[in-house]
Amino acid sequence: LFFSSWLCIEQTILEMCNSTNSSLNQLVIINEKLVDFDELLKIGFNLWKTVSEQGWNGYFEMLCGFTYPSLVKEFWINASIVELNSECAILSRVTGISITVTSKTIANVINCEEIGEIPGTLVWEHYLPTWRIFVDPSKTSVVSNLCPDAIVWNQILNSNLLPKDKDLDLVDPIEKDLLLLLNSDLKIDLPQV
Repeated sequence: LFFSSWLCIEQTILEMCNSTNSSLNQLVIINEKLVDFDELLKIGFNLWKTVSEQGWNGYFEMLCGFTYPSLVKEFWINASIVELNSECAILSRVTGISITVTSKTIANVINCEEIGEIPGTLVWEHYLPTWRIFVDPSKTSVVSNLCPDAIVWNQILNSNLLPKDKDLDLVDPIEKDLLLLLNSDLKIDLPQV
């Protein structure tokens, strides 16, 4: 999601935390899924090439690390969204340590440049034809109509990058943008997703 949508989603999380006086135990952490690109290649899906071209290696390699649910929960319980140096930021404290998250810090952590297209801001119909990702270009809202590579990418996007509280049988506009961009020569600004 582009940054303003990210802000809305994060604000919703914060409102839920604050309005219900959530304790750490009430928050549910959904971990991203590891992606085995070697296994995908064995069954005919060469997605690592796209990951490398996009410069997303650092993000997918990071998924092999540990997750600390209690620290993530503490982060969200203490989080607030602010404008910092003309940029949206999430400020929080975890074990007494201040944390600031911006698209720049995300880019640094995943070793990915902040360049490229931002999904949700495209007029893709002009230069990204839907036949690249849909079997039937007249039915662009259902996952079952995606081409095989796009189905695999859609599963990866939904298990790692996009919000989890949606109908997984439908392709929303942000997913469509991402899938079309992944099937083009255009670069995606991953820290803004």
